[in-house]
Amino acid sequence: MGQHGTVPSPLPTGSPAAPQPHTVHTVSELAAALKELRLRTPRREMTDELLSLRELSELTGVPRSTLCNAESGRVLPSARVVFHVARACGVTQDELASWVDARHRIARSQSRRTVQAARATTAPAQVDDDQDGIDGMIRIVGRLETADPAAVMPMLKSLPPDAVGQHLATLHAPVAAQHLASMGPGPAAEASLHMSVEQVAECMGWMEPTAAERILRGYDFPAAAELLQRMPTAVAASVISALPAEISAETLSHLPPDALDGIIPGIPIRTREALVNSDRMPDRLAVKLLFGLSFGRIIALFESSYPLERCAELLTAIPGDAAAGLLAALPTRRRRALIHRTGLDEIGRKIAQATAETVADVLDGVAPETSAAVLGEFAVDRAAAVLHRLRHDLRARILDLMPPMVAAVIRNTQFTGPALGTAQL
Repeated sequence: MGQHGTVPSPLPTGSPAAPQPHTVHTVSELAAALKELRLRTPRREMTDELLSLRELSELTGVPRSTLCNAESGRVLPSARVVFHVARACGVTQDELASWVDARHRIARSQSRRTVQAARATTAPAQVDDDQDGIDGMIRIVGRLETADPAAVMPMLKSLPPDAVGQHLATLHAPVAAQHLASMGPGPAAEASLHMSVEQVAECMGWMEPTAAERILRGYDFPAAAELLQRMPTAVAASVISALPAEISAETLSHLPPDALDGIIPGIPIRTREALVNSDRMPDRLAVKLLFGLSFGRIIALFESSYPLERCAELLTAIPGDAAAGLLAALPTRRRRALIHRTGLDEIGRKIAQATAETVADVLDGVAPETSAAVLGEFAVDRAAAVLHRLRHDLRARILDLMPPMVAAVIRNTQFTGPALGTAQL
């Protein structure tokens, strides 16, 4: 089955009447050969009528107007058109490459003639100063595009960025992407500024991520974020991953939440970890990236990979229950250091709504003075519920450090479990 219809049985290409690709040397000969292929192709219905351009368009997915131009001999069809026509007309898999090679052979011949004519009639020194020279060069470049795109690059380098961008905007995205990727980062970014956002985004989808990110750097952050939104999410994620972390962080910070939700899952884990650690990454967005990692990996990052200062910033932005659970899972020494770096008051407010069991785990191994300061941010009944879950000796020391009236109320608080009376405390 073909992409758009049933492909006919292979043609008897060895017969004398069958067009042969090795005999094709000019555009007109290729046009005649493609037409002959069509006329010799059996139709899907049992009829004596010949295969029409409309039916060939349905088989190939190539527009009828493009097929008509290919058979007219006025223009050289693209390799894609030749390939799809030959395949739809029943050319065997082994001979498809020969038909594409025939097309490329004609393109190279055209390119040599066009370049020779361009060199004879156009002086490069006139290009920058004479608008007629620029317009003439653009026309020559346009003709070269149908022959051999590789021959275009030297001429594009002679044109100003706006002329290059305007020319690239007329091309199919894969061809324009090839030109942009062949330019230096500066010229490519300048030329792309003279194309529409949609065109540039589509071109980036045809490039290697490293080539696309060089162009993206030429835009300010809001414009770069707009470009990313116009790309498929997988492409946007790969481009973001190719950027330096500080530039990625700034660019991501300009994306709306729904765009982030689509792009973040496609960013490799190691890249996400580096982005979270960037000082250019807003804390709220860093937490969003962080929560895409496994809990075990988050613990490992907080334990030894991220600086203590960065961990404290992130902890402040993490919701209370999650922050309490993270602290409870850290080794005691790291937990103590992080609590003090974040601030006792902040920690107290952050974990006040976590479960009593989780808070007790956070305070396990922490100095009684620290625990008393943290619990000072709690409501009395919540503080009592936490103390109830601590060791008796630690509980007594913490209560001794708390204001006497608060300690007295806690001792008299009743629970569904064992009461915290004086005998127990």
